[in-house]
Amino acid sequence: MDINQFVEQSLGQWRSQRSAHHLTFRHFEAVESEIEIAPIALDSSVVLELCKAYSVDPQSISMPFQMKWEGTSDWDEQAEVLKGSTVLVPVPDPQDASRGVCYASKAMPKKWQQSVVIHSQKTGHLYF
Repeated sequence: MDINQFVEQSLGQWRSQRSAHHLTFRHFEAVESEIEIAPIALDSSVVLELCKAYSVDPQSISMPFQMKWEGTSDWDEQAEVLKGSTVLVPVPDPQDASRGVCYASKAMPKKWQQSVVIHSQKTGHLYF
């Protein structure tokens, strides 16, 4: 599976449920989210700005997309809704389209703004 197939199969609206047991706090946390993944034009201003910011040739990118999320956590009963969005710009490795780098807009935590796309030989899936 290459990055184009991965993004195409990810487009649409998704529902996510995540749970964690925090032993230190003796608390079980449940997080529910609605996620929307939509394609963005290769020549859109936000995509070109990201390319410029990371010194990436716009001709080398593939299938940029926007991801929006909105969710709730039961960790704090008075917590606000968790929401945000980011633009992701995949850049496939020219030698192997199942690998590459994915650049993200500043809406994500700094450590995630540039992450390597990893291909699992076992499942054939891409993971960010």
